Amino acid sequence: MEDEFPAIGRKIMSLNARRISDKKGGALRLILLAIDDVTEGRQAEQERKRLENQLLQSQKMESVGVLAGGVAHDFNNILNIIQGYASLLRTHAAAGGEIAEISEAINESTRRGASVVQHLLTLARKTEAKIEAADANTLLDGLGSLLKETFPKNIELTLDCAPGLPPTMADPNQIAQALLNLCVNARDAMPNGGRLTLKTAIVDRHRLQDFDAAKADHYVCIEVTDTGSGMDEDVQKRIFEPFFTTKGIGQGTGLGLAVVYGIVKNHNGTIQLKSKLGNGTSFYLYLPVVASGD
Repeated sequence: MEDEFPAIGRKIMSLNARRISDKKGGALRLILLAIDDVTEGRQAEQERKRLENQLLQSQKMESVGVLAGGVAHDFNNILNIIQGYASLLRTHAAAGGEIAEISEAINESTRRGASVVQHLLTLARKTEAKIEAADANTLLDGLGSLLKETFPKNIELTLDCAPGLPPTMADPNQIAQALLNLCVNARDAMPNGGRLTLKTAIVDRHRLQDFDAAKADHYVCIEVTDTGSGMDEDVQKRIFEPFFTTKGIGQGTGLGLAVVYGIVKNHNGTIQLKSKLGNGTSFYLYLPVVASGD
C-alpha cells in the first residue's frame, strides 16, 4: 500500500479520504487529498533575502568608506599646496588690491574643500572620536538653542526630552554634527514651513530586531521628525549612499546622511528611517547606554 502513494509533503494541514469503486475489478482505491503548508518556508526565504540585502548594503558602505578615506587624504594634500601658494600670493599683494581679493577667494575655497575632506574622513571612520559619557538631552538642548536662532521662523521647533535618561558613550561633537545634518535636511524638506520635533527615549535591545550587532541591553533613541515632503521607497533605499542627493546641482554634496550613517556606526549604534512621500520623515538614532561598571 505504501508504494502506491508517494510522499505528500513536510506538513499536512488537512487530509480527506474517500472510497471509489473500480467498475472493472471492483477493487477499492483510497485517494488522499493533502494541502502542504509552505508558510514557514516562505517566511524563511523572505528572512534570508532581507539578511542578504542588509549584508550587501553594509559591504557597499564599508567599501565606499575605504575609497572615501583614500580620496580624502589625496584631496587634502592638493588643498595644502593650493593654500600655501595663496598665502604667498597674499603676502606680496597690496592691501585691498585685486590680488588680495583673489587670494582670499582661493583661501576660502580651500577651507570649504577641507570641510568636505573632514566629512569624507568621518564617513570613512578615519577620525578618532573622543568617546565619553554623554547626555543626549543636554545635546538636544544645545542644538535646540542653535536651531531657534538660525532656522526660519516658519519652522516650529519642539523638544521632547525623556526625564532621567541614562548616559551613552559617545563623542558629543560628532553626535551633534549628525543631528545637525538631519535637522538641516529637515529644514530643506520644509521650504514653506512646518514642524521639527527632536525627541529622546530609552528602548530595549529587543526593539531593534533589524540590528543584528546589538550588544547593549538598552539604547538611547534620538528621534528627528519633520512634516516635510517625505521620500518615496526608491529614495529611501539609497538615502545613506555617499554623493546621492535629490537636491539640484550646487545645492548639496550628498554627503550629509552618509556622514550621519558613518558616525552612528562608529558609535556601535544604528539608524532607522520612516518616511512617506508627502507625509514627512523620521530618523531614529540608537546609541548604546553606558553599562553599569563602565
